Amino acid sequence: MPANPRVRVGSITKTFTAVTLLQLAARGRVSLDAPVARYLPGLIDAGGHDGRTITVRSLLRHTSGLPDHMDSSQSSDEFRFRHFEPEELVRRALRLPGPGAGWPTAAACPSPSTRTRPPRPPSTTNWTSSRPACATTAERRNAMTTSRSLATTAAGLAAAAAVAAPPAVASAAPGPSDGGLARYYSQHLIWKACTLGPDDEVGRSLDEAGARCADVTVPLDYARPDGRTIKIAISRLAASDKEHRIGTMVLNGGGPGPAIDMPPYTRELMGKAGPRYDLVGLDPRSLGRSATIDCGWPTATWIRSAGETRRSFERSVGFARDLAARCARTNGTVLPYISTRNIARDIDVVRGALRERKISYNGASYGTYLGAVYATLFPGRLDRTVLDSSVDPRGWGPSLLANTDDANDRALADWAAWAAKRNGEYGLGDTRGKVLAKVRGIVEASARKPLEVGRYRVDDSLVPVVIFDDLGTDEDSARAVLADSVRVFGEAAAGRPANPTKDLDEELGFLLNGDESLYGSGQSAIICGDAAARRDPESYWRAVQRHRGTSPVFGPLTQGVNPCAFWPTAPREPLTEVGGRLPALMVAATGDTRTIYPESRALHGLLPGSRLITLRGADVHAPYQRGYKNDCVTGQVNDYLLTGRLPARDLTCAPEQ
Repeated sequence: MPANPRVRVGSITKTFTAVTLLQLAARGRVSLDAPVARYLPGLIDAGGHDGRTITVRSLLRHTSGLPDHMDSSQSSDEFRFRHFEPEELVRRALRLPGPGAGWPTAAACPSPSTRTRPPRPPSTTNWTSSRPACATTAERRNAMTTSRSLATTAAGLAAAAAVAAPPAVASAAPGPSDGGLARYYSQHLIWKACTLGPDDEVGRSLDEAGARCADVTVPLDYARPDGRTIKIAISRLAASDKEHRIGTMVLNGGGPGPAIDMPPYTRELMGKAGPRYDLVGLDPRSLGRSATIDCGWPTATWIRSAGETRRSFERSVGFARDLAARCARTNGTVLPYISTRNIARDIDVVRGALRERKISYNGASYGTYLGAVYATLFPGRLDRTVLDSSVDPRGWGPSLLANTDDANDRALADWAAWAAKRNGEYGLGDTRGKVLAKVRGIVEASARKPLEVGRYRVDDSLVPVVIFDDLGTDEDSARAVLADSVRVFGEAAAGRPANPTKDLDEELGFLLNGDESLYGSGQSAIICGDAAARRDPESYWRAVQRHRGTSPVFGPLTQGVNPCAFWPTAPREPLTEVGGRLPALMVAATGDTRTIYPESRALHGLLPGSRLITLRGADVHAPYQRGYKNDCVTGQVNDYLLTGRLPARDLTCAPEQ
């Protein structure tokens, strides 16, 4: 870095700090739009300066009267007082030599054994917010003036990012200093047919659409890249309009569940934008074809209601305990490495293996949380981003359903009004109140004696789950499925022969046999691996009782115990503190029963630069990915995907029904 000796040393120090920080930002190790507190929590706590509100970008703007030494001009006075914006600094910094393999970052800080505050154990390290090694208590007290405190913080940020950044952050072509991950990012993918066998309907549909599949090798444990590896299964439907190709878009439909099947369907949703993207479906680790976890469950889902009585609650506790124990016996050595943070790291390896510097992303439900985590861990790697029915990342975890009672009660009431208008067809009652009373009577009857529905026995732990599952949308077809199921349950509750409809038979089979055990096993591994649950069953009983009066059908379901309460391993990392500028287009319906509307607004507030499209008056989850009929929503999303232009402001779309 050329420096004129006439320029004061302080400017050289600031220049060095800024260049180092910006080179780290270019590598994705620091986000310019993240709050300073993400990297140096508590450092700026004097003189009225709060690291939670000051971004790295604003910090650089304060100190960037400094980059005079980044020019080749012989006259230092020409640039001494010039102000450079961070974007220009990035371009200039990239022309300078980066930190090499021998760069002595470790020598800048005391060794772990001499720190006054012991480091967190490796199993709980939070790579994005762990306290930097160089920020001692004495240094934090020395925030004497605005310029000095901010400049000191910039230096601390550079040191913290260099020392503590996770090795998972790597460019499309990482160098030897990228924590041993270079071989993963530079691996050669072998594309092949997607069909695995004669009964593989997913593979066959992908092949028929022209997609190809590949396995991407990733480390099981990113802290030990030379250790055990696993395979992540992906599909790619290449852009058919290659002349106007925009890039690669990774898809996730929520769940958590498999997503390898999504490209053909999503291309249809995207209109004119669809043929211009390579669409990539990816089965997250533990699910589908990616390092599948199958605990041998007798069901495909962990979701159960606590039922009507203390006895039914105790059964639900035993059920959850058994599911967790099965996973401990069959997959205990792998469970610690199943988490959203590792799935996000897998996505970035996929990006590198595809030789893309950036990817676009389209995620719904859980997929919005995954996308937000990816954007936080790998700032600057996302291009066009759609988040459909978002999760509030601060509440993600085993209690993800706990705030959905009211939304489901409202949706059930709306459905009851719909069914009452069709009493001649379904016979459930000619008023909303009568239909709701019918539902309540069925639940109570199933508590007294399991309902005999064909070959199934359906008790009060299951009837609310069936109702809950069918309230994901207010479309007539879905409402008719629920009406048919309630009619069948009503026959069984009255002691008459009752045979399930095709939809109900599939639903009960999903709940009551283990043919799809791997779905629930893998899903629980992610949820329980992300955040710890309360371990005391009595705390769930108290929550159920508090909600039973106001939400008798759904309170015992959303507040009940689940396998995470007995999970054999603790999360290895804290939840990701999502934040930072992300110009994403978000979609949310006011009547969403899964990720309720306030959750989308919460994530919107955490992502400056995002825009929110609100679908007013619709009881629907993931309206864009579902293909819900609303030209306003679909048109806005597809125009953004085609042009890259976000709406100038948040928008509201009216329902079309």
